[in-house]
Amino acid sequence: MNKRLVTFLALFSVQTAIFAQEDTASVTYIPSEDIYLLQYNLAGISYIDTLVPATRIDPVVECSVTREGELYVFAYSVSLLSASQQYLSSFMVSHPAPIVSPTKPNVRWSQGEFAQYKVWDWSNSLMDPSGLWTPTTDVAPGGNMGGFSFGSTGLPMIANSYFEGNAPLLAFTAEPPQLLYDLLDTIDVFPHNTVVRRTLGPANPPSPLNGLGFLDTIKSYINESRTLGWITNDPTANKYKRLIDSAKAGLAGNPPRRGMTKAKLDSVLVSVYPDTAAGTLTSEAYALIRFNTEYVMKKLREED
Repeated sequence: MNKRLVTFLALFSVQTAIFAQEDTASVTYIPSEDIYLLQYNLAGISYIDTLVPATRIDPVVECSVTREGELYVFAYSVSLLSASQQYLSSFMVSHPAPIVSPTKPNVRWSQGEFAQYKVWDWSNSLMDPSGLWTPTTDVAPGGNMGGFSFGSTGLPMIANSYFEGNAPLLAFTAEPPQLLYDLLDTIDVFPHNTVVRRTLGPANPPSPLNGLGFLDTIKSYINESRTLGWITNDPTANKYKRLIDSAKAGLAGNPPRRGMTKAKLDSVLVSVYPDTAAGTLTSEAYALIRFNTEYVMKKLREED
């Protein structure tokens, strides 16, 4: 998959390399212009080119999860806020657990795996007769699109998604020295040159289950969901945290009061439906709380 991924984490960074006496190269980020300045010298002749980051976008992602048999189906909708300056070129989601049956919105999108990073990538491009991938413009600033999905046996977790805009392709005035390629290689590594947003992805269920530890995981999802606005107010978040704490107390008792734990988890499962209908839980918070709590309940019942 042909990606130009260039980091711009520092507000101002200069990387310079020198080889022999006449060949030099440097990569400098210019924050006032939001570009990279590429300077290189070949046999005493200096060249300057520019690289535009693929991050001049402000993306939003929404995720809903449904259960179909043993699979959880993760469905995504993406949009660009109107202040974005580029079309959406690529949308990626982390998936620590294996996925199956990925879908894409239409034939103008390709899809594939970054196996090294366990990231699934949808790219908005078509192969032209010359064999080059040509970006298309399905998601413009202010636009949106659904139809991205995959299935997994993994439970919903909070994961990163990554977005790239359709920045101009990099074209050199002259063939640069290897030094410049080496410099770009040091910053041309995923996930740099992407905009990161939090969403849901699948995680392998813990096996064997550490009940207390997994209840802590659910509580961490509740806390981050409140931070992300997936739980819209403190009273709702506090209600779920109290229920999880009570479930933990029952499980940690000596002897454990497993009936109390299951009763509190039942209260969690009863609450997610009206809270979602009332708008205090988004589809992300609903999936995190419901499906992970159901998993704990299932394991407790199997043990009993």
